[in-house]
Amino acid sequence: MSGWLVGLVAAARNAVMMPLVVELIKEQTPRIAYQLVRVTAQLLPAAHRDRYACEWAAELDELAGKNVTQLCFAFTRSGDRPGDSPRARVRRLLYPLR
Repeated sequence: MSGWLVGLVAAARNAVMMPLVVELIKEQTPRIAYQLVRVTAQLLPAAHRDRYACEWAAELDELAGKNVTQLCFAFTRSGDRPGDSPRARVRRLLYPLR
């Protein structure tokens, strides 16, 4: 009987907490996306950092309100693929359409 009660309390707790957690994540997603873009731009050669940081931030601004899309965009800009050299990552960031 006590196992059933513990399960019921846990289910009730999750029913209350999950919407709050989801809302908190949705609020923080744009901030995380902007920080990821800024950090990614810092990995570029100095001559390109400001240009791409501004360009990518402007693209994130266009996606305002689409939190998951902003985060996906930021991750695609990071271009992190296992096994790639830093030079290959920078090349992919600078020339995404090649």
